[in-house]
Amino acid sequence: MRRVLLALTAVALATAVAACGASPEPTPRPTLAPTVMPTSPSVPTPVPTAEPTSLDGPTCPDAFEQEETITREFDLVPGQALTISLGSTPSIPCGWRSPQISDSDVLTQTDHQSIWPAEDVTPMPGAPGTEVWAFRALKGGEAELSVACMCLDDDGDESLMEGRYVVRVTVQE
Repeated sequence: MRRVLLALTAVALATAVAACGASPEPTPRPTLAPTVMPTSPSVPTPVPTAEPTSLDGPTCPDAFEQEETITREFDLVPGQALTISLGSTPSIPCGWRSPQISDSDVLTQTDHQSIWPAEDVTPMPGAPGTEVWAFRALKGGEAELSVACMCLDDDGDESLMEGRYVVRVTVQE
């Protein structure tokens, strides 16, 4: 029994010594931090009157190699939810900025989530992720929702705008 304990102790000690000599993990390259815009408690949320709608949008920056702006048109009714999913790759210095809404009386942002391949784990280089924004139609009218795909230069400055995803929303009463 004593020999078994000594053998196990020797294996554990050898493993610990080997781990101390291991090379450190490479430092990940900085990426754009997703901007989270919380739901504003002062904005009234109407009772939904139609099924929620989802829209899969482009991937930043790949989708903008051919065109600078991608535009979609969408019809909603007051209270209807709209979810937009935009592809991203967190290991490159490009990412989506917070959406700009032309008329916040017509359309409001209610949520934002960054979904990476593994929960609570930094994705490996090249692993895709998704930025998901949720909106709600408030009243009749028109609003333009615009999300910019921005890329950083080597110094970390915002220097390149690769493209813009625009959703023109008409809310019909």
